[in-house]
Amino acid sequence: MQLILHFQSQPVLAKQSLCFSYPFVKTKTSLPSNLFAPKSPIFTIPLSRYHQIQTHNPILCARKNKRRNGSQRLTRLLLQLMPAIVSNFKILPQPLDLVVEEFCSGDGSGGRKSLLLFLLYGVLVICGLGLLFGGDVESNVLFCGLGFGLSGVAMVQWLDKIGIFAIFFGGVLLSRLVDFCTNSEARDLGYAKKVFQQISQPSVYIWNSMIRGYSNSENPVESLIMYREMLQRGYLPDNFTFPFVLKSCSVIADYRYGKCVHNCIVKTGYGLEVYGSTCLLRMYASCADMESALKVFDIIPKWNVVAWTSLISGFVNNSRAIEAIKVFKDMELHNVQPNEITMVHVVVACARSRDIDTGKLVHSRIRQLGFDPFGSSFNFNVVLATALLDMGSVQQMAQKNLVTWNSMISAYNQYGWAEEAIDLFSDMRIAGFVPDQTTFLGVIGACAQLGALAFGRSLHSYVSKTSMCKDTTIGTALVDMYAKIGDAGSARRIFENLQKKDVMAWTSMIICLATHGHGMEALHIFRKMQEDASVIPDQITYIGVLSACSHIGLVEEGQRHFASMVNLYGIKPTADHYCCMVDLLSRAGRFDEAMRLLEEMPIQPNVAVWGALLNGCEIHENVDLADQVRRYITEMEPHGSGVYVLLSNIYARAGRWQEVNRVRELMKNRNIAKNLGHSSVEMELLSS
Repeated sequence: MQLILHFQSQPVLAKQSLCFSYPFVKTKTSLPSNLFAPKSPIFTIPLSRYHQIQTHNPILCARKNKRRNGSQRLTRLLLQLMPAIVSNFKILPQPLDLVVEEFCSGDGSGGRKSLLLFLLYGVLVICGLGLLFGGDVESNVLFCGLGFGLSGVAMVQWLDKIGIFAIFFGGVLLSRLVDFCTNSEARDLGYAKKVFQQISQPSVYIWNSMIRGYSNSENPVESLIMYREMLQRGYLPDNFTFPFVLKSCSVIADYRYGKCVHNCIVKTGYGLEVYGSTCLLRMYASCADMESALKVFDIIPKWNVVAWTSLISGFVNNSRAIEAIKVFKDMELHNVQPNEITMVHVVVACARSRDIDTGKLVHSRIRQLGFDPFGSSFNFNVVLATALLDMGSVQQMAQKNLVTWNSMISAYNQYGWAEEAIDLFSDMRIAGFVPDQTTFLGVIGACAQLGALAFGRSLHSYVSKTSMCKDTTIGTALVDMYAKIGDAGSARRIFENLQKKDVMAWTSMIICLATHGHGMEALHIFRKMQEDASVIPDQITYIGVLSACSHIGLVEEGQRHFASMVNLYGIKPTADHYCCMVDLLSRAGRFDEAMRLLEEMPIQPNVAVWGALLNGCEIHENVDLADQVRRYITEMEPHGSGVYVLLSNIYARAGRWQEVNRVRELMKNRNIAKNLGHSSVEMELLSS
């Protein structure tokens, strides 16, 4: 029995010319009307061969690690069908039998082989035979084309030469291609975007694939742009759209956009399941709105470990460690077993709150769960924080190696226990261990925190006698140390002697000069940095640049740098950048521009931004604006003493003594005390 396949199964292609365009190709190509004109009206394939293809298809259930072998077996099946259609197909610039011969010859690169396999399967799709293999084969062929050393651009360029792009990609396969290019190991978002632009009416599935791909990329803003375009073109998002849009909002901390997405979810009537609700929770937590995050958590139908962990991490990342510990205890009461990520955040919360007793209990819980806090498989943050909270367990270790000592020093330094870090460094030397680069990075950082100039210089002297003196990271750490201690001259000399300057080295020097009143020099260093093509400024660099402009009153130059940061380098401004700009404008007395910038901020202004505006009000005695700013700050930080002290000074300079007394009485009623300043003095012990 035979299966008869007619070329006329696609009569549209045989009867008329089609116009189509390829990605990366601006011109349109017309397909000839005799494209599928066969030399004979039909060709036949034995039906037994059809069953053989179905039952022996190795790729239908192939695992990822067997794709190469599966693709070879698929190739053999494809080639069994090729003789029947070789003489009937006229689309290629070279005869199809030569393509088959080249593929079978064993010559050529892996990328070339993948292209040929991709082409041969495309021929079958055009001839109506692709359905014999099923959707899994399509995915495997896409993997062969995109995964085996072949970029999407190269594939499109070659498909352009053979002229089958628009015919090959039918609706179903096109959806699979977009999904594969955005969410597989061999993803190519640039290629996926070009393919997407060829689709006149993309399905919601294709929109979701693009949004998901960008949300998992290094440029999540594109995910939000894609979502906005989806709405503008009249497509309705579904439950699979919102989680990835919310994820992008979390990554870039875009509170207003995330709030709009939440409103859209409510208006469309979609009830988010646990995963979507957790994404919404993370969005609010990333934007420092823990009250809204708690409300979302309360309406989640079932609290799993991911939801609990997201809430705990939100409190930890927003400097609310005590509440994070409380949530963890509630989690334990609900009999939800934590995972390693949960324990990372809980131990860090114990460290930041200096809750040693709870930290020891958590450490016991970690061991009870079977996590090795000093094993290589466990998260490094747990190694640091556990070492910090349970010094006894470290002392009881049978063998303490250099990694353990370095972890301890880094832990003390990270959580603000600089004196303990230096003491531990001394114990390490007494134990006979030779410090390495990681050790010195931790100890130099501790000296920077303490302002220990003498000890820092001794470390510098030691390092200069070793090969580490040429290391960029060590040099950058020394620059940062001298900058924080106040020795800008030493920092400048070390910086100039660095053989290789990375972005951290440049940034440390710029911030050092800007902090110590050398704004013009800081901008000069930044211009030299821009001349170095191997270095690209980052967010921290521009904080130093904008701070320098603010301190020396260069408003227009600061605005130019802010614009170039966004337009030239594609850096999304953070609250710190807006704080610098508001400080720059308010110091210059340009309050209208400062308020306009505050209103146009894509993120919610924090206390630091409003504080910068209030500082400008003090400089220019703008009492009326100070009254407005006070309301915003006291709502955000009702118990902070700084705003009340600043307001009292503003009213005093304006001679409004009744207001001064009112502010002081308010501080007294709310038990708000002014934080006393303190300084540390480094002393050498004298011996008689």
